[in-house]
Amino acid sequence: MNQLSQQDLMALANAGFNISQQHQPQQQIFPQQQQMAQLRGASSESAASELKLFFILNKVAESLDIQVDETEANAQIVQLAMQQGKRPEQVRDELIKSGQAQTLLQQIREHKTVDSILADAEIEEISADDFNKKMEALS
Repeated sequence: MNQLSQQDLMALANAGFNISQQHQPQQQIFPQQQQMAQLRGASSESAASELKLFFILNKVAESLDIQVDETEANAQIVQLAMQQGKRPEQVRDELIKSGQAQTLLQQIREHKTVDSILADAEIEEISADDFNKKMEALS
């Protein structure tokens, strides 16, 4: 097996790797790359899940005719301003300039949608065995 050149070793050492001249499996030499790959995979799954949730909540909000009015948006802006120690007008301007005003409105709508779902929800307590049986029946 070829050994790493002195220049390669120095470059790896400068990048934060602790390398000896002996051959080491790739998972020991490049643990950060493996960790990044795992994080990317988990991030992809998380993004897909969040995207599904977005579309589901959006559809439910449409069917329940949930809207966000100016009073609700202003209340949220005032709350953000208090948390940040800023004036509400300043926070509003920052949201508009950064393009996050629509995101704020969407978050308020999603919260209202979840609140509406929970308000109408009927909770039934069942044993773990019964729950597992119901889940198997759905599969």
